[in-house]
Amino acid sequence: MKPLTIFLLLGATIAVVSCSSNSNQKATSNLDPASTPTTSNNATSPIPDEIKQAAKNLPPISRITWKMCNTTDLTGECTNPPKVTEHWGKVQEIKVVKIPAYSRELVQAHVKSQGCFGYYGEPQPEAWYPVGGQTYEVKGKVASASIVESRLLTDQEKEILLLRQKITGTGLVGATCNSLTR
Repeated sequence: MKPLTIFLLLGATIAVVSCSSNSNQKATSNLDPASTPTTSNNATSPIPDEIKQAAKNLPPISRITWKMCNTTDLTGECTNPPKVTEHWGKVQEIKVVKIPAYSRELVQAHVKSQGCFGYYGEPQPEAWYPVGGQTYEVKGKVASASIVESRLLTDQEKEILLLRQKITGTGLVGATCNSLTR
């Protein structure tokens, strides 16, 4: 028998033996009780106390629902459903910005905020930051962007946002959030 075959058979045997159940043995946890996150006495809240406290200490975060309209790569007139993102601070303005491209006319939506939540660990100086990181082609059309809704998150919504960030290891996936200096 070849060494690789022996190694694979041995590994499979160990896996079967270690995964077989033993009805006389109680399940135990390898977790150190001191390292397990504590939760409040409220049985309906699975949010750890550390996250609840961190959410209370966070500066304002806006949840923005926005849409881009009149671009060539949209199947309808506007993005449907509208897109949602979180930014530091209160957000009330959105604009379309031309993005330098070699052979295409590209635009991107930017909001006046203190940066994207998740990309920046804390609020930044107020500037124009991209929302969503997606670019749209216009080919001679005049694109427009609008805010459908912008509201500040409650402490409970911040808790969920922080918990999601802790679980996934990130707050903003696949998007960039560099401010415009224009």
